[in-house]
Formats: sequence, C-alpha cells, structure tokens
Amino acid sequence: MSRKKPKKSEVSPYLDLIEAPLTPDWEMRLGHITDRRLRSHLRRCASFSSARGIRPEEVTDAVISQFADVVAKSGLPRPKQIVRENISPWALFWL
Repeated sequence: MSRKKPKKSEVSPYLDLIEAPLTPDWEMRLGHITDRRLRSHLRRCASFSSARGIRPEEVTDAVISQFADVVAKSGLPRPKQIVRENISPWALFWL
C-alpha cells in the first residue's frame, strides 16, 4: 500500500511551523554554531520551537516528539531522515 502525498492545502500549516522565522533567542543560540551543516540541521526544529514560543532551554523530548509528528505530516521527502538530522546534533548543541 503506497502512501498518498498530502495536498498542498493540507501541508501548508505544517510547513509554516517548520519554516517559521527564528526568535531572537534561537537566532543567538544558532549564531554561535560555526559548522554550517550542523546549524542547518538544527534550524527546522529551532523554527518549529520558535513558532510555538519554545525557548532553546525549554526543548524536551515531548517537543522533539511533536516536531517529529509535524515533519511526518509536512509532506517533505524523507521525514525520518529530517527528524534524525535534527535530533542527532542536540547532544552536541547542549554541550
């Protein structure tokens, strides 16, 4: 059974959440990351958190789970990879 691609009208609200502008807290936190690839991987989750009013220090497993749900519904290709790329750097991000 193949998975149907969501209609653009169904996807837009989800894309808005993961492509939202960053809050100043997130801009500052990501601005300290010199590795462009790492910063890029963290940006979608940071955008999601910004859109929901979640500050960097408030990110929990529940927030990551909600982010994963939104990515899965977004219609973006390879949603599991996107989530993995956003979650993996968190350990380094908080050191």
